[in-house]
Amino acid sequence: ATVLACSLIPLDEGDWQCWWLDTKGDLKDLQRLRDWGFINVNSYRRDIPKKIKQHNRIFFPIRETPNATVGAQSQQVIKDAMRRRKVLVVVDEYWHVLPNAKNAGKNLGNLFRTGRGTNTGIIGCTQEPVWIPRQLLSQATHDFLFDLTYFPDLKYIKTLYNDYIRPGGDPNAD
Repeated sequence: ATVLACSLIPLDEGDWQCWWLDTKGDLKDLQRLRDWGFINVNSYRRDIPKKIKQHNRIFFPIRETPNATVGAQSQQVIKDAMRRRKVLVVVDEYWHVLPNAKNAGKNLGNLFRTGRGTNTGIIGCTQEPVWIPRQLLSQATHDFLFDLTYFPDLKYIKTLYNDYIRPGGDPNAD
């Protein structure tokens, strides 16, 4: 997702921005984002001089607080992205943003319904597709599936993509 997002959104040219929603707080992930030119949204607001027209790669460290869940905060960032327009939203970890496994939430649902019309795109990352609402997988223009090893994930994906074959075969076939 990092390579794809950075290939689509140049660091400091053009009108588009990439907003990376980091919902995990993994220090290696945060360092990787910095290595690819992403800056923390709080640094962006505070430290970017006015003479710099724009910095296009911004990450949002979203953590649980007493006043707001990760999901609620993420849904608000998605709403703000649609309002700004010309934003590629990357959600890492997709299921942290969802109210539940059957519901994408109002703002993520709106992004899927009207994102193209508002020039707002999305890349959703997950290692657990069984937790992702069917709408998000079936409405996507592209889905990239890697090596699924958890049987419920394999079963779920086969309901959507009957031809999915796990590299190396089904771990539960024996």
